[in-house]
Order: sequence, then C-alpha cells, then structure tokens
Amino acid sequence: QNSIITVQLGQAGNQIGYALFDTLARECPEYETFFRQSKGGKSSSAPKSVHSHHQKKRKSTSNQKMVARAIQIDMEPKVIRNMREQATSSSTFAYDDENFLFRQSGSANNWAFGYGRQGPSCSEEIADLLRLELEKSDCCQGFLLMHSVAGGTGSGVGCYVTEMLKDEFQKTLMTNLVVWPYIGGEVIIQNYNVMLSLAKLYEHSDMIVMFENDTLNTVCQRLMGLKSPSFEDMNQVIADAMSNVLLPCFDVANTLRSSNEASNSVKRQYAQNRPCQLWLDAIEHLVPHPAYKMVTTKSIPIMPAESKTFSTYQWHGLMKHMYQMQIADAKYEESINWYMNVNSKNVNRSVANMLICRGKNVEECLPHLQQFQDPRLYTPWSMAFNPFKCCVSSQPVTGADKSAVMITNSQSITKPLDTVLEKASSMFHTGAYLHNFEKYGIEKDEFKEQFIRMEQVLHDYQNLSSQ
Repeated sequence: QNSIITVQLGQAGNQIGYALFDTLARECPEYETFFRQSKGGKSSSAPKSVHSHHQKKRKSTSNQKMVARAIQIDMEPKVIRNMREQATSSSTFAYDDENFLFRQSGSANNWAFGYGRQGPSCSEEIADLLRLELEKSDCCQGFLLMHSVAGGTGSGVGCYVTEMLKDEFQKTLMTNLVVWPYIGGEVIIQNYNVMLSLAKLYEHSDMIVMFENDTLNTVCQRLMGLKSPSFEDMNQVIADAMSNVLLPCFDVANTLRSSNEASNSVKRQYAQNRPCQLWLDAIEHLVPHPAYKMVTTKSIPIMPAESKTFSTYQWHGLMKHMYQMQIADAKYEESINWYMNVNSKNVNRSVANMLICRGKNVEECLPHLQQFQDPRLYTPWSMAFNPFKCCVSSQPVTGADKSAVMITNSQSITKPLDTVLEKASSMFHTGAYLHNFEKYGIEKDEFKEQFIRMEQVLHDYQNLSSQ
C-alpha cells in the first residue's frame, strides 16, 4: 500500500493537520494511505480500505483507532498538546505516541530564525522521527508538509525541513500545503517571510498548494453564515477541500472521448476496485514544468452542514458554476463574474487542471467535461499533454450528496503573489526590519537573489496569457 507521510509544522500546520485527519478518518476509516494500525493491531488490506469508501462507509471493526502517518513539529508546546488531546478524546483517529517534537522558545515570527537556527538545532531529532515513521510504511509515495508562510516556525522551519527531506529522499514527491496570511497583516515582517518561504520552496518542493486566509474568512462569513469565523472554522474549509482531493477515486481516462465511453471506463474501474493514486497523479499532471509549481483549489458547494441535507444541486448546474469559477477566477461561488467568457481579455489561463467529482449519479457529470478541455483556457504549450484531467467517485463526502473540487495550476496565484512582492520590495528599499534577518545570516544579497527568483515566477504566470 502506497502511503503519504505528513509533517505538520507550527500552529497553522498542526491545526490544519488535525482537521484534515479527522475529516479523512470520518470519510474513510481504514484509508491506509494516510493511516496505519496502532501497535499490536492487525493491518487491514488495501482492497478493504478502498471498498469501505466506494461502496459504503463502515466503521473500523477494530477497537483500536487508526494512527495518522504524521509528524508534529512546533517550537512551542501548546498547540501540539491541544491537538493530541483532541485526537485522543475523539473517536476517529490517534496520533502516534512518539511522533512529535516541540521546544519552549518559539521562532519569533521570523523566517531567518526558523530556517537558520531552529531548524538546524532540531535536524537530527526530526530525521529520527521521519526514519521511524518510514519504517512503518511499505512504500512511501510522498511527503505532505502543512504550514503557514507568515510566521517563523511554519515558514522558516517548514522550509528547512522541506530542504532536508528533498536532500535525503530525492526521488520522493514533496508537496507543501501553505497558508497565506491576511493582506492586512498578522506579523509586521510577514511579506519578507512569505517571499523567502516561497523562494526556498520553489527550489525543493514538487508542488505548492496555496490557501489564502482572506478568502477562507470570506467563505466562512458569506457561505457558512459565520459572523466571526475562528481558525478552526477556516481550517475545516481547507480540510473539506483537501479530503475531496485526497480520498480514493477513479480516473476518467480520456475526457475527449464520448461520455458513454468515459462512463464505461469508469464502470470497469469500479468493477476492478482499482482507484487511481490520486496525489501522485495530481502532482505529475498539475506540474508539468518546474517554473509552474503553485496550485489553488475551487470547491462547490460550500454551505453550512445543516443545509447540505436539503441541497438541490444537479451535476449540470455544478459543472456550469465550476466552469465559470475557473474562467473568471472566482475564489468562491458567490463571487462569480457571469459576464466573463472564454474569449474575454482577462480569462484565467491555466497550465493544467484536475477536477474531482464525488457523489450520487456522478456519471451525469461526464457529458459536461469537454468544456474544461477548451484550448482557450490553457497556455498553448500545455495542450501537448492534455492539460485537463477528471477523477470521479460515487461516494458522497463531507455531507454533500454531490460535490466538485478543481485543483488548478493557473493565474489564480498572480494577484496575491504580486501584492506580497510589492509590499516586501517597498520595505526592502527603505531597509525596514532587515536587521531582524541579518543577525541570523540572511544578508541583503540573498534578499535580492530571492526577489529575482520570485519576480520571475510572477512574470512566468502573468505571461501565460500572452503565450
């Protein structure tokens, strides 16, 4: 069974990790890609794990909870202790008794301190934890690191661990799920932290999945009806989107064929009980070129749990809305610009897209997939490898009888990246707060080098429209 080992870093990473594992465990209790049996428990076979998700959800027959394949790291103890206590008291999953590391000092909300001091000081202990977890996996498919890019531990230690892992396991796929800070500011030097984080991740990560705090907060307010969303509420939005992406599903092998042929292909996969290796497939499909590594997600529907029972969405409506969200780069359903079309000047151009559809009568989505293949949605060179991929499952998830998530490598990232680089550059040219980085070994020349790297990334994405 291929497995994915997660590394949860800092406050955001550990809180998101808990929400994700809790959601995955509720949807597929014996999903061995992300869970393993606790010590002394019998290991269930992979087909049983898949069967439990695709035919009917069932609770684990063992009294022992499944254990998350996770390493928890923070430079303060409070969040890790809280997340471990919540997992212990829950009925869904547990963390390994030994897979955590914390310090008492924090990382001063400073990328340089996290990357240059805290990371190296913990490197041997982190390496030991990872080796022990790897020994419990038959075949590690990759690493999924979850962290913020605004503070010190998530950004600095997160980058250090990513680099360390890539050096040690060069052929193992590396994905970073990162949380983008509020534009209004959580930390005075957050724009430096974000810029330096992304520059390092671009060197060592295979794919960077980005979630913006501003968007998450707006989604919770407008779509979930929460006046003052908590981080827990926002993390659950991330967990719902990512579980939709990560749970087992079946590949619609070639969406350019007729919908009948595609439907028959999916039915054969169901009969053989052979889901695709979704995360491995996603990275290989979505990042065909090393200059384009940043992806975002679009989810539909998003609504309060009590409303999902009464949802009247049909697949043709979901596909219509998702298509318009994609071309208009709408962050959520309520912000769709219905006046924009594929010939509009500012259409959201993509390198590659992957659509995951789950729920009742999912085969009804197949006739609506060809619109996502339109060459006008993509940069011309990406058409050489069929840049659109769709995966489906008949099993509803997260309480919605029908749902869809688009994971997209597109120009969605240009606006937030441009904003961060502009603010960081303004501070840099005045010399503001550079002493906070220089005392940990990050000099002006390294800043300049990383600015050049990230300005090139921004330029590459902006130029997708002119290619």
